[in-house]
Amino acid sequence: MPIDRWPESFTSLVALGESITRGSSASSYEKSWPPLLADAIGQVQGQPVTLVNPSVGGNVISPKVGAYARSARPATNEHMTEIIDAQPDLLIVSAGLNDARGGTPTHLFRNELIALIESIRVHCDPLIVLLGPYFIVNFDIGGELFGQATPTTLAAYNQAIEEVAGDIGCLFCDIYAAYGEASW
Repeated sequence: MPIDRWPESFTSLVALGESITRGSSASSYEKSWPPLLADAIGQVQGQPVTLVNPSVGGNVISPKVGAYARSARPATNEHMTEIIDAQPDLLIVSAGLNDARGGTPTHLFRNELIALIESIRVHCDPLIVLLGPYFIVNFDIGGELFGQATPTTLAAYNQAIEEVAGDIGCLFCDIYAAYGEASW
């Protein structure tokens, strides 16, 4: 039987991630997944959800990773002020693709993701959903900075994110598997 992980209506959603979360793959920001999800939740529960989306295309999870010096800023874990100010009851984190592409070792990414979630939980206690990385087919985009991933790397990141979710009480959404390795 399904478990309701959050029995109250959601009031504040923070979407935290990289370029796809920022809306770069959509024809307009309004047609990207964060505002569509916020609207859908609002319609189902009969009251609107405030969306905060401080996502940045081309960023990595932390200043501690090697690709940080050449990545977009701020890093995912440098958004604490926006997250705390929003006091979300739903937080969706989509991180890992740029770290994988930037050569961040999986164990370092995993540790930084755990530290991010633990830091957030000091200030608020939202339902947290961790998304697996998006499946990509062109591993040359980004040149030396973001051209270091392989399908094997992305699968390892997906597994690491799923393990983190299980270890620290988050939900996991397997975006990577949902793509089914589609070439489009």
